[in-house]
Amino acid sequence: MNEKFVKTLLFLIIIGLLQLLVGPHITGDFKQLRQLKKYLKMPMDVLIFGDSSNWYTAKKDTDKRSISRMLRDHLSGSTVRSITHAAYHPEVYAAFCEYIVRQKKHPRFIIIPINLRSFSPEWDKEPHYQFEKEKIILEGGLRLAFYHPFHVLKYKFNAISRKEYFNTPVFNGNKEIGKIKQMHGIKSQFILKYMYLLTPKHRKIKALVNIARLLSRHNITAFFYFTPIDYRAGERHLPGQFTGRLKENITFIASMLKNTGYNCHLLDLSLDLKSRYFAWQTTGSVNEHLNQEGRQYAAEKLAETLKGLL
Repeated sequence: MNEKFVKTLLFLIIIGLLQLLVGPHITGDFKQLRQLKKYLKMPMDVLIFGDSSNWYTAKKDTDKRSISRMLRDHLSGSTVRSITHAAYHPEVYAAFCEYIVRQKKHPRFIIIPINLRSFSPEWDKEPHYQFEKEKIILEGGLRLAFYHPFHVLKYKFNAISRKEYFNTPVFNGNKEIGKIKQMHGIKSQFILKYMYLLTPKHRKIKALVNIARLLSRHNITAFFYFTPIDYRAGERHLPGQFTGRLKENITFIASMLKNTGYNCHLLDLSLDLKSRYFAWQTTGSVNEHLNQEGRQYAAEKLAETLKGLL
């Protein structure tokens, strides 16, 4: 028997055994997938995805409900479920949508938040925010079969190292102003997280377009919304620049979604709230976390729009 064939056969046998041993453990600790499987067993009107801006609370909040929970309370006559995790982004949402359309039952509406910070190098290139394991599990098939044994062997699936991440260039428009490792002050954070320029080649733009295409083809209504941003604080640090750049990127994303020709709804809350509705000031790290009034506002606006569609 050919030696090369024997080695290949042994390798495949080993992979199969490793998959049997560790497969249930790898997929079993994926909490959000367990939740989704449970939701898909019963009728569901609305499924809302989210990152930490969906559920983060300020210290002074007496109402600790997440945006998705508030939305569920506003739409008491409909079944509303949520899948959230810190740092989730369009690529992860796209992987979940790919999984959903392969199942027998689907929600009527899927809400996808568009957090502009997720397109920035700070989030897009962060090794811990790649979620390669989760995307592979949701995809299933051959990649998942090979993931199990490589996981046992401690193979690192993230393509970006910490060193590469910190040396990623940061741009204000087309002008490079430094590296991620140099972005420390509040002004630098606003530049890092929001002052980039988008192109159709950005992988998260491609993910959003894919979501619109995928859901439309399976008769699921896609509902995108831009999460609120503390634009007034940004404008204080970058007067005459910050709001203009936000509008430029928002217009670009909206046009990319509209130009697909697929049926989807878009709600823009990005410039709706003043600084007092945000909770990031106590931490010193610029983000989209809202206090209870901010979360309530977002939930109310989502509910108002959805009531006309459900």
